[in-house]
Amino acid sequence: MTLLALFTAFSWVLFPRLCLFFDRRIAQRAFTAASSEQPAPLLVTPRQESHFSDAEILESLAMRIRGGMHAQTALEEMAQSQELPEMFKNVVHSHYSASLEEMLQHFQAVAKNSHLYDVATLLLLSCRYGSLEPVALDEAARTVRASKQQMSRLLVASAQARFTVKALTSLPLLSVAAGILFSSTFRSSLQQPTFLVIVAVGMFLNWAGYIWMKNITTSVQDLAKPSALQQLVTSTSISLHAGDSLLTAIEKWKGVNSVGTEIARHLSQGDSLVHALLPLERDCGNAGRTVRRLLIDNNQMGTPLTDLVQRLQEDVESEISLRTNIAIQHMTTKLTFPVVFCVLPAFLVLALLPVVVASFASLPSTSLS
Repeated sequence: MTLLALFTAFSWVLFPRLCLFFDRRIAQRAFTAASSEQPAPLLVTPRQESHFSDAEILESLAMRIRGGMHAQTALEEMAQSQELPEMFKNVVHSHYSASLEEMLQHFQAVAKNSHLYDVATLLLLSCRYGSLEPVALDEAARTVRASKQQMSRLLVASAQARFTVKALTSLPLLSVAAGILFSSTFRSSLQQPTFLVIVAVGMFLNWAGYIWMKNITTSVQDLAKPSALQQLVTSTSISLHAGDSLLTAIEKWKGVNSVGTEIARHLSQGDSLVHALLPLERDCGNAGRTVRRLLIDNNQMGTPLTDLVQRLQEDVESEISLRTNIAIQHMTTKLTFPVVFCVLPAFLVLALLPVVVASFASLPSTSLS
């Protein structure tokens, strides 16, 4: 009974405060380490990373170009001042005599399968007539910051959920450890096959709940990646800010993702814009249908591109916010099932079993006369 009283006191007094403390620490650590948890490029040696974020690289480049510096000269200066990642610095030094567009294509090629691929793509989209458009670079930086802001919400929510998973699944194990340390009756009961089977069942339920909840939090983190529609709208917005026409901006969807490549292929084959944009409605849902309608209306009626860019930005930001809110709400709901069906039964078996064993052992033994 003393063990049960100590456990109850810990649960009601100390455990909530410990949860609040560690929850903040783990959430902060997960958020600050998010940029380093990107997939590394294959067969690439360790490199010295730039201290500048993607948005800061784009803004610094736009500022230099506005000051009258040529784009390639600006890239060379940023490489020398350690503002570019090592991967991009090597490309600048080895392809400085090439044209700007060829250099940016090399950026994209060497950054494939790494977190730098996105910023390389944004730089290539901002290129027009052998130079980088500062307005397009500013728009690319704004897009990157907006995506990071939405991603941070998912990272913090998933970090909190991961701590909850660790806390819930560690309590049954701590109960078994306490029973082994403080109860001689519990230690002697471990030699009985029936008792060992019960403990094994509890351990299995606890392990299954941990794996189940971990998969749920991991799937939520995957939603932080930009959707196909978000990538296409971002590409269009940056291309239009760079001065491209609407059809040219859509043709640049080739290579952005599978949907954009299919649409660009239809346009290159001579299909009408109405037919070419059908994959948006097919693969991107209601938001894709809205974007398709906006693009078709602008192409047919010739409305100003500034209005189109603003509408596209509003639509994609609304879609990102909606996806983020839905993902967080779904994660909270989904975590209920492993808690109810795995963690809670494991806690009842492993946490209360030592108390039950000790209680039965303390009863006076009776014998039949």
